[in-house]
Amino acid sequence: MRLFIFIIIYSWSHFLFAQENDIEETHNLNTKNWIIQGGIHFSSIKPIQQLKNKMNAGYGLGLNALLGNEKIPIYGGIGLDFLFHDNQTLDLILQNDGIDDYYILGTSNYSILGNLLLRFEPQINFPVIPFIDGILGFSRFATWTNLKLDEDYYDEDEDTSFDQHSDNYREIGDGTHSYGIALGLKIRFSKYERNAPNLGLIIRVAYRKGGAAKFLSKTEGDHSNIIHTIEAFEEHQSFINMLVFQVGINFSN
Repeated sequence: MRLFIFIIIYSWSHFLFAQENDIEETHNLNTKNWIIQGGIHFSSIKPIQQLKNKMNAGYGLGLNALLGNEKIPIYGGIGLDFLFHDNQTLDLILQNDGIDDYYILGTSNYSILGNLLLRFEPQINFPVIPFIDGILGFSRFATWTNLKLDEDYYDEDEDTSFDQHSDNYREIGDGTHSYGIALGLKIRFSKYERNAPNLGLIIRVAYRKGGAAKFLSKTEGDHSNIIHTIEAFEEHQSFINMLVFQVGINFSN
């Protein structure tokens, strides 16, 4: 974390000294005005404060897209993250017309983070570029239970329709608003070229503060004696405050 902060401070120092010359160079070049950037990233969330002992960490993937103008270092855009938290499975044997059918019962926790983004990113010709995001969005949580035939017990040529023997239903779903701030670094893979595809590595840490929401979380301990997977979960209600860590690929024109 100290190294991350040091790189940001160093990059901003470079920005303060170089911005005046870089802006003059930008106005002298005949280039497109609009800049589009986006990317895909791996996300990890760490619940903090009241949420710390109630929700398990989540992992998943996210996307974002931003639009800006080369004359000002401001971008606006959207982002979306899909995350998996925890699950519990159980093998079941159910009888159908006197015949044993083998099923898998599973309960899983998921979350979706939606964001409106306002980004300040200096337009500098430097391999490492710092940025700051303002965040306004939502956090949505859902727990789903799925019952399906266990395909390991059936031959491929057996006349069994797995889709007809499966069922999904939501145990709980709730959400709340959120807002926050993020600090990040964009590390270019090669020298920047205007009006050409540019790829880079993006590292971002966000603090999100939200309202209260209900959710289920898997409890610790032995769940070998449960008769339904939902028994491995308990309901909580808490303010949704978290840290979001992201590493991914960024592209821009």
